[in-house]
Amino acid sequence: MAGGMIAGPRMKTEDTMSNEEMIPLRDAAADLGLAHTTLARQARLGRIAGARKIGPIWVVPRAGLTRYRDESLGKPGRRAAKPDEGKAPRKARRVAQTA
Repeated sequence: MAGGMIAGPRMKTEDTMSNEEMIPLRDAAADLGLAHTTLARQARLGRIAGARKIGPIWVVPRAGLTRYRDESLGKPGRRAAKPDEGKAPRKARRVAQTA
């Protein structure tokens, strides 16, 4: 097959040096308990080592997924905005200003 792909639920590529197991991103996301869109964004940003898109399908190597899980999951991302106590919600302020 072109590109060395072997179809199936768990894919292997012939062109990787170690011939490691490649996992479809949707399966990897389910294994990690994440939305597939979240994991796809991380792959596009280069945060999952060895992730690549083959046609319309993202695949990730098991080793890259393990590394991503160990290094990135459970770490704080953006801080949640603190609600301003005593302030009316933005929409309510806008309505009050126009009245």
